[in-house]
Amino acid sequence: MHQNPSEADAAAKVDTITLDTLVDDIEQVRKALGFDRIAVIGHSLPSLIALEYARKYPEHTSHLILVSALPFIIPPKEREAFWESDASEARKLADKRNLERITDEDLKKASPGRAWTLQYVRIGARYWYDPSYDSSWMWEGIAPNLNFMRHVTGLLRDYDVGKRTPRVTRPVFLAMGRYDYAVPYYVWDKRKDSFPNLSYNLFEKSGHFPMLEEQVLFDKKLIEWMKGNK
Repeated sequence: MHQNPSEADAAAKVDTITLDTLVDDIEQVRKALGFDRIAVIGHSLPSLIALEYARKYPEHTSHLILVSALPFIIPPKEREAFWESDASEARKLADKRNLERITDEDLKKASPGRAWTLQYVRIGARYWYDPSYDSSWMWEGIAPNLNFMRHVTGLLRDYDVGKRTPRVTRPVFLAMGRYDYAVPYYVWDKRKDSFPNLSYNLFEKSGHFPMLEEQVLFDKKLIEWMKGNK
């Protein structure tokens, strides 16, 4: 497949992006807004970019908020093993129904961006506390930049928070969902000591999106934590 000039230019620009340039983009936003310090929040894989900002610019970070964050890139086999051993039969049945509702053929017929969003909906039983939840609304009007997403994933392929120095010393709020089969809650068990000032919060009725699934409780915990860590 040949790229047209605009696609080739876009791909070339993506290749110039590094973890440092992503972090420095956040810093440019902080400067433009005129804030001396900011609370930085990240969800899922992008949470590692927020984490790196707090590491590089501690003097400008008031709080670090990590939601469903990965301490390292989790091998697919480990996620699958957790699913097989932990998911209920009802959850597995809901997963099976989703696979029948959105088929491999549906994904093949869709555009790359549409296929990506359909895949998220298709495996919703692995992402949400309610295994029958339909997250289609989240993706309406969204056109994901797959080249950018693949590139950033590649940048973080060997990431391990336990090996990054210096350590983040700012207050850290870590929120994980008990029924998140994309980022199992236990993956932080051996990485919690990476942060000297960590508040670990496990949401018992959430999957990958506790800020949506338990919004009231999430907001309450987060606001109380921020007030206690001024």
